[in-house]
Amino acid sequence: MTAHPITMMTRCRLIFVLLLVTAGALCVQSTAELAESADSARTPCASLENLRIPPAAVGLPTSGATVTSAAVVPATPLTVAAGAPGAAGAARAVLPIPEYCKVLGSIAPVDPTAPAINFQVNLPLEWNRKMAQMGGSGLNGSIPVSLTTGMQWGPESIPPNAPYALSRGFVVFGSDSGHGAGTGRGGGTDWVTNRESLTNFASAQMKKTHDVAVALVTAMYGAAPRHSYYFGSSQGGREALMVVQRFPRDYDGVFVQVPVFPQLYWNTFDPLFRAKAQVGAAWIPPAKVALVAKEVLRQCDTLDGLADGLVSNYIACNDRFDPAVSPNALANIRCPDGTDAGESCLSDPQVAAVNQIHGAVTLPFPLHKGWTTFPGWTTGGEGPGNWKTQNASTDAASFNAGWLRTLIVQNPTANLLQVNLEDYRERIQELSAMLDATDPDLSAFRQRGGRLIWKVNTTDYTANPRWSYEYYKKIVQTMGQRDVDQFLRFYVAVGIFHNRNVGRNPLTNETVPNYLDFIALLDDWVDKGKTPADVQVLSDMEPTPPFAVKSTLPMCRYPQYPRYRGSGDPKSAASYRCTTGS
Repeated sequence: MTAHPITMMTRCRLIFVLLLVTAGALCVQSTAELAESADSARTPCASLENLRIPPAAVGLPTSGATVTSAAVVPATPLTVAAGAPGAAGAARAVLPIPEYCKVLGSIAPVDPTAPAINFQVNLPLEWNRKMAQMGGSGLNGSIPVSLTTGMQWGPESIPPNAPYALSRGFVVFGSDSGHGAGTGRGGGTDWVTNRESLTNFASAQMKKTHDVAVALVTAMYGAAPRHSYYFGSSQGGREALMVVQRFPRDYDGVFVQVPVFPQLYWNTFDPLFRAKAQVGAAWIPPAKVALVAKEVLRQCDTLDGLADGLVSNYIACNDRFDPAVSPNALANIRCPDGTDAGESCLSDPQVAAVNQIHGAVTLPFPLHKGWTTFPGWTTGGEGPGNWKTQNASTDAASFNAGWLRTLIVQNPTANLLQVNLEDYRERIQELSAMLDATDPDLSAFRQRGGRLIWKVNTTDYTANPRWSYEYYKKIVQTMGQRDVDQFLRFYVAVGIFHNRNVGRNPLTNETVPNYLDFIALLDDWVDKGKTPADVQVLSDMEPTPPFAVKSTLPMCRYPQYPRYRGSGDPKSAASYRCTTGS
């Protein structure tokens, strides 16, 4: 394929990008001057097609990038999408989307055997001089849905009536992180076995995609972006923390939601230790998960001043079931003589397994940035599909523990339940340094004026919120509370699960309030200097116009929790106060 013949204006804009990358201030026109002329000098969308972006425009090694298509997408009005049968497929509003230039392309690797990074950049014809990078999910492998058919998930948790980032005038972009087919799990050879591909997934793809997007923005509008943001949830949350730690100069604001930031531990060691804890008679069937859930509610529901099915006082409840703090927390549901007597009680091996799930795990050697101990799993939302037993396997032949076999042991027949981790210390520490977003020193991001909003959910059994509590404490210990308060807000949402950041009350099955306009919250802090309040109000809303609010609940800064005042409507945030006490 030959490169598209580009206009002199577009060529000059690419030169402008290269100058920004290589010399910072070497440009003929100032950014402000370019901004003033952006509307009159805008490059037509179609002229971006087949545009080649040279390696020098990207701050990490690549073989350059190529635009494969560029087309104007017409504006669309507000519509209501019909839902599938059943409550889970309820109708929802699809908000208006402005006319924009949809650009697809790829970033070529240095290693010809590595996959390319496929990207998408949506450039609105009416631009607000800002850009928003969207993180991925799972182990990535596709363009984030917030750039395709699911703009309401960019970021997740924004209200159904809150405009998408693109609709507000942001350039919105993201990538498949440098791989497509293949999950990287199990014993098969796929993208994780290629060094460049794994490095891209770990962190490099975020920087490479960002720099290519900046080049396209400048080519399209004749001006560099005034502010750059990153929004990420789950895997995207790890990515968001990674850009704060490794590419702090590129981002003015970052939103981190339910991050799986200790990637290697989450993907490999946590499933290994849970499986070991539940071998044979120690396995906990779904009926006994419900038994544990009932006992957690019995002990913890009223710790927040209200018996409502929500465990809001999350720190106190975690302590009640942490075996290092409360070794006999399960005495009430233990079988009388410790032997399995059916679904009404836990045997001694099952008690031990639950205690191990709730207890801390200490590795025989440190991971990246000295992490050796990881807190046990959270409490308050246990269910057959929302806890940590449904994925456990006692079959040594089929148990794979994420990347343990593929990247560490590299033996297709090894019994992973018998692996001695000390034998693989060097390899494990190498992978942890590559994959884990655990650096507590965020001073470079703070010093450049960056702003970080971070949110976790108390009943998240995919990205354990207790890991985030521990990491936040390490940041404070490293930087000091005063410095942390200048640039970081860490919030804890009660009763919400991981997927789509939606949760249900275990007693009423009602949706727990979960909506907040995090795009506006972050942008107001960065662009207008409006520091987010310590208490935010989450809402549960109807997904279609007029978007009636059904209930609200405070979201407090860690370590506070919403405590019921003793009177007032339990479905109103005004009936609660954020506190660490009783």
